[in-house]
Amino acid sequence: MEVPWIHKECILCRTTDCPLTDEHIIPEVIGGKLFAKFICKYCNSKLGTECDVSAKTDPDIRRAINILSKDLPDLTRSMLEGQKFLGKMPIGEMPGTIKRNEFKVQGTQDGKGSIFLPTPEGLRAITGKLTKQGRSEEEIKESVEKIKRAPKNTKTSIAEDLDVTEWEVIDIRPNYENSKAVSDRWLLKIAFEFLACYLDASIYQTAFDPLRKCICGTEDPTEHCWVDRFQTKEYRPIHGLIIEENVSHGRVQIRLFGKLGYRVNFRRLQFGGRRLVYTLKLETGDEAVDFPESSGS
Repeated sequence: MEVPWIHKECILCRTTDCPLTDEHIIPEVIGGKLFAKFICKYCNSKLGTECDVSAKTDPDIRRAINILSKDLPDLTRSMLEGQKFLGKMPIGEMPGTIKRNEFKVQGTQDGKGSIFLPTPEGLRAITGKLTKQGRSEEEIKESVEKIKRAPKNTKTSIAEDLDVTEWEVIDIRPNYENSKAVSDRWLLKIAFEFLACYLDASIYQTAFDPLRKCICGTEDPTEHCWVDRFQTKEYRPIHGLIIEENVSHGRVQIRLFGKLGYRVNFRRLQFGGRRLVYTLKLETGDEAVDFPESSGS
């Protein structure tokens, strides 16, 4: 669903000199479809690199995708690319990533002289080592073929000081080590862009300048907003955005995969008018906009 936008200024940097590009309010990387042409090419590229990609590594979002994988196979495949996993092998678990729907072990050393490499890289490393030892092309070819024929999980002697084992990956599981939750800046960006869809030209008012600076990374978001993070009972293949009724301040709620909730609270801003609810059914791509009379979670 495209939100019509007739204005020529970027809603973030206020430039009119850079072409405006399509911006997905909920990032496309996690299945978002609602978009508007109100962010300049520079801001879109910068924030895509600095903010949107973090959604792929957020552990809560990764768990949601894993749980809903049967409902969302295409989104699951795209989200898995480049993700960290642990591969279960007879020698224990080894870190790696998903590349083109396959688990690729991460190159590591165990401190005991053993080197672990993905099979293609391992074969290239072995070829290089044998070449340095002065082996002929025929000897190297025979050694490589010997490795390929060897049963998995079985040590194969290639040279006097070189043994090779191709370990079988029995299973994989997500690796959340060093994973970080999406930042308040990313959530503020989503909330601000949804506000722009709601307020239209009013989003250019100077009252919103501090939020622009926060999103662009020149001010601390906590000075101007705070985020309540919560979870509901169940995962569902649904995203949602809500302009909530004002309390003492304005609020925008973000719901991802039914369960993950984020309420962005604006410290010194209020915006009148009716509540606005946007929903996206991820299985079908159906989108809906509603103006309910009373608030609800």
